[in-house]
Amino acid sequence: MAKKDDDMSFGSSEDLSTGGLTGSDEDTLLDVNVDDTWAPEVYPDNTEAQIRIVSAEKHTSDRTGNKSAHVKFDDPSNFKIEYIHIYMGLPASDDDEKTSNNKRRRIKEFYSCFDIAPGPGGVNLETDLPGKTGYVILGVEDDAQYGQRNVIKKFVSNK
Repeated sequence: MAKKDDDMSFGSSEDLSTGGLTGSDEDTLLDVNVDDTWAPEVYPDNTEAQIRIVSAEKHTSDRTGNKSAHVKFDDPSNFKIEYIHIYMGLPASDDDEKTSNNKRRRIKEFYSCFDIAPGPGGVNLETDLPGKTGYVILGVEDDAQYGQRNVIKKFVSNK
């Protein structure tokens, strides 16, 4: 019989010290050591850093219906730095000339930064991008939900 949400338990504090899922108690949902966690770090404003693409996927805004590329980055030299996310707007048929140009220019700068050369079929976000590295200038943004986090101010041409 399935358990209701209000029937969930999280194990004892003694179980938490083991550092992993024990699986010994059917009522235990989560049994993880949380004692050695750390707060994610953020680089100071205007820091130049090498970042790596972790994942990329096409995204459609629930609010506007606009399409974008959602790209997730990390710093391969410092695992404590919080993930960085961007949504790059993709050109749309109803964009005016200036908006279309700005979107295409941002994609061009992204390609140059990460040494991406689109083939005749374009770029497959999910398979062609993960693992690529490039240099960026980072900014700091205060977010009501997530606190301080890094944002990409500028893509630097591949060095």
